[in-house]
Amino acid sequence: MKTLEELESYIKELASENTAELKGCKENIQKATTTIEKAEKDIAEAEAEVDAKKYSKAKEALWTAKHTKELYLKQKEKLEKNPIIDQKEYRNLLHEIMGEAKEIQDEQNRRAAELVNQIKEISDESVSTNKQANDLLHILQYDVYKDADALVAANGTVITRAKEYQNEKSVSHFFRNKVSGTFLADLAGIEEEPQRKNCVFF
Repeated sequence: MKTLEELESYIKELASENTAELKGCKENIQKATTTIEKAEKDIAEAEAEVDAKKYSKAKEALWTAKHTKELYLKQKEKLEKNPIIDQKEYRNLLHEIMGEAKEIQDEQNRRAAELVNQIKEISDESVSTNKQANDLLHILQYDVYKDADALVAANGTVITRAKEYQNEKSVSHFFRNKVSGTFLADLAGIEEEPQRKNCVFF
């Protein structure tokens, strides 16, 4: 199987050759048009001068130019409308392009999956950091500071608000929201993390 670069070179060369032929064809049509205009002018002059030799020569030039233009107009239409390759080659090239692109992207996906595994490892570290910070906050607030800022209602009920560390700009937050559950995470063998409730894992 050819590489995408080889296929690109071949396909662009085909298109380029067609474009060059079409350009040449248009130039020949323009030349024939110019010749027609000159021949018609020469015919008018020959008629005015009653010059049979000049008239005959101009008529011959006009006939040749008109048929030349007709030929190149037909060629131009073929170059613009007719396929450059047959259906079999077209289908083979389609198959080769799609197959080669898939093979390349499969390899890219494998490399990306390795990076996803690395991000997962850092994400796990991020989760541990978050848990450690919240455990420390809990000890600090309740065991060390004795929750001195808690409100005590008239009936003696203690109203407390636990301090929590939250950070949405963390690897664990990114991984859970952007990577977990994607085809790359699946390819890396990472199961989708369930949504956690009543826990902070930012």
